[in-house]
Amino acid sequence: MKILYIDDIPTPDRLDIHRQLSFDSDDVYRVVFCASEEPGRSWELDLSGLNYEILKGVQFRPPGQVNPFSFKFNPGIVAVLRAYQPDVVVLSGYVHPTMWLAAAWCRRNSVPYGITSESSRDTTSNGYLKGLLKKSVLGPVIKGASFGLPVSRAAGAHLRELAGNNILPIYQFPNTPDIDAIQAVIDASTKSIQDR
Repeated sequence: MKILYIDDIPTPDRLDIHRQLSFDSDDVYRVVFCASEEPGRSWELDLSGLNYEILKGVQFRPPGQVNPFSFKFNPGIVAVLRAYQPDVVVLSGYVHPTMWLAAAWCRRNSVPYGITSESSRDTTSNGYLKGLLKKSVLGPVIKGASFGLPVSRAAGAHLRELAGNNILPIYQFPNTPDIDAIQAVIDASTKSIQDR
């Protein structure tokens, strides 16, 4: 089985999972990143041991947006999907145009795909226009998913709600930060406090 994971950018939250799944040298797991970083979110990450590619594309942010999120558009994702011929695809969310292209390719080629999600009803604003946009543009992407990989129960419930499918298979997929790096920061801070 070949799995293609389409991620927006490399982050510490998923790096170890990608590395563990890339361990097999038979090219059964590949990660495709839409960008190497985005404004306001850049880390010095060791990508060794990953079977990955960073796609060419563009990022754009709505005017006045405060958080570092940006939309990614990578038309080359279709060529990657055709060349790799995955049996399963995982989309990192549903708001990037790149994910829309990948979902459309999967539906046309009868390839099941899942969606990771961190959003819940509590963490998203639901104005009328935003709700209409989600239903009209994002609806087919979410409704076409074969499974969801939310970080929490609330995110899973929200994904099912957006899909209009109360029986959509949901598998918890929590973020997995690099515990050693966090512990090193704690240890350094503790030592600094003790020294003072």
